[in-house]
Amino acid sequence: MLIFVLLLLTMLLSSSFAFGETVPEEATKRKMFRFVPDVVSVQYAGNMGLASLGFGYQSKSEKSSAYFIYGYLPKSEHGVEVKTIAVKGLLATSQRHPFKGVTTSNYAGLNLIFARTTNTHVIWPDHYPDGYYPQNAIHLAPVVGGKLNFDVKGSKYIDKAGFFVEVGTLGYYFWDYVKTSNERVMRFSDIWNVSAGFTISLNKSGPIGGKEKRHGIL
Repeated sequence: MLIFVLLLLTMLLSSSFAFGETVPEEATKRKMFRFVPDVVSVQYAGNMGLASLGFGYQSKSEKSSAYFIYGYLPKSEHGVEVKTIAVKGLLATSQRHPFKGVTTSNYAGLNLIFARTTNTHVIWPDHYPDGYYPQNAIHLAPVVGGKLNFDVKGSKYIDKAGFFVEVGTLGYYFWDYVKTSNERVMRFSDIWNVSAGFTISLNKSGPIGGKEKRHGIL
């Protein structure tokens, strides 16, 4: 029994010393660099305000990506101020390399948008009848788009620069269009909008990525 207790204490002490070891600085850096975005984006329009700014992470193949976006519509535009927070998921449907250092791609995706402005609610106040109004603050917004990327040579911080154009709609626009098929007041083209923007892909094999080519958390 005494031998068993001594062995158990030895194991516990050795484990505690192992957990107490100092984590190498390089390992700490690698963990930190995982959360450095792969891409920074700026977008005009697109159901997220007059302009929006975001950052994203790409898969190693760069065929899928996820963005976190903040958008803003000033009161001077439509008489009401709107602030939005969105998560955008994209999946490339095709990729081509027409010239050296140039990549074109088509993609489809979905935005999950939370909009905050006057009289938008996820849960309506008590003075409204229960279930009379649907929530009007959270929206699904499908998009399709095309992107043109250029390799940036000689930069420690930028890997690629890109330009994109998207066509999108809000889910409830599409649903209203389907529901009112017998008494339609909008054309199908009316429910869609066009947006444009540009992206900067960070050079994560340089100082930003710790000298080793790596992608973010995807």
